[in-house]
Amino acid sequence: MQAAWLMTEAELALDARQYPEAREALNRLAAGEGRHIAALRLSLRTHQGLGDWRQVLHLVRQLEKHQALTQDQAAPIRLRAHRENIAALREDAAQINRYWRDMPSADRGEPRLVLETAKALGAAGDCVNASRLIEDFLDEQWDSSLIGAYADCAGGDTVARIAHAEKWLLSHPRDAQLLFALGRLCRQRQLWGKAQSYLEASLGIEPSRACHVELAQLLDHLDKAAEADQYYRKAAVLP
Repeated sequence: MQAAWLMTEAELALDARQYPEAREALNRLAAGEGRHIAALRLSLRTHQGLGDWRQVLHLVRQLEKHQALTQDQAAPIRLRAHRENIAALREDAAQINRYWRDMPSADRGEPRLVLETAKALGAAGDCVNASRLIEDFLDEQWDSSLIGAYADCAGGDTVARIAHAEKWLLSHPRDAQLLFALGRLCRQRQLWGKAQSYLEASLGIEPSRACHVELAQLLDHLDKAAEADQYYRKAAVLP
């Protein structure tokens, strides 16, 4: 009866979003009865509400182990927890790198986590590891959603990144995002002719507002105002 009362107390606290009270009831339950599946489920909801994302990961693993969560159910919770933990480490590149190394290998295969981690490293000034992380992933499996962050990262060896991206281009010659990224990287290195060619090739495959603006800015820099205006006008009518 004590266990049932504590479970009810935790459920009522959760319904009222009183997460510290729910945690207290569940801790008392664990001390007297141990953790069973229903209590683990309530604990998961409680720690999500508290924003204790490291504990959320621990509870997800326990529930999966007991087959109380399927992989499909656990995946979005794990993704959210990792993203929140990485965000909490912002501006600390060493901690972000350590967190990534400690992450289970299966989770490191999630492209959205690769992207979030690379962006966090770039924002923390570690463009070298941000680029390497994306390179390691894309060398194994292709996902165009990562290539923008590869071009965004300020610093590091831009020439090496251009060379690496051009190797990808051999296997993905019609990837508009890759061509756009190469155009941006070449522009950073003041390789004006190559930048223009890559940007025009990207637009020929999949027109985008961002690429039109990038090319217009490049042409402005090259004192080709009339051509630049054409691309600015085209960018204005795209979403």
